[in-house]
Amino acid sequence: MTEKPSRAAVWEISYRGAGPDRLWPQDPTIEKLDLDAWSKMGVRSVLDAGCGDGKNLSYLLHKDFFVLGADASASALQKCRSHLEKQGSRHNYILLSPTPLHHLPLLDDCLDAIVCVDVLGHVEKPLLILHELARVLRPGGFLYASIFHVDDGCRIGPRMRAGKSPRQLWYHPSGNMDVEYYFRFYDESEAHALFESSGLVLQSLDSHHWHEPPHPGYRDEPHEHQSWFALLQKHP
Repeated sequence: MTEKPSRAAVWEISYRGAGPDRLWPQDPTIEKLDLDAWSKMGVRSVLDAGCGDGKNLSYLLHKDFFVLGADASASALQKCRSHLEKQGSRHNYILLSPTPLHHLPLLDDCLDAIVCVDVLGHVEKPLLILHELARVLRPGGFLYASIFHVDDGCRIGPRMRAGKSPRQLWYHPSGNMDVEYYFRFYDESEAHALFESSGLVLQSLDSHHWHEPPHPGYRDEPHEHQSWFALLQKHP
């Protein structure tokens, strides 16, 4: 029997399989976050935790933040760097070496803010990541994070198989049926419970819905997403 790749390795397979292309569309998924308010409150440094190939990191740079990018996939980080260089963004950011998000090579209390989008819904123990993100936030710092909503269109999309519960599913990408990705979908009470267990103060929880074009080799069909977006703050 062929051994399945690890959870971290499956993302590396998809990013590498995209060849010279980026895996995700250009449009950021944090455009509803009030970054002007962050600037007015003194936010200067922002970590994009799970930066992938750079769509949200690029958006943060255009808003004049100093940005760190962290991801477990070396190919994602390579594509991210190439994307930023094509845009002329050669300064004001650092891409960390490939690293798991539950064990960041950063000091305690060192960052003003963090965004973590389309990450926590893909892991079975999201609190490990949330607690690590809380560790590296300075007192008073902010975290903007998302998890998948129970009404996300991908929950009933093709190539999904049932997991241990109705809200845990596994997805086979269209380009490689030998790998699969974990999905966890949350209702509102579950979303509140998860974020309130982080040790951070939950300031708001909103549901956003949007359409996405195909991601060749990963999800070849146009699809709809719906996610919970939480804004949290570390105790001053």
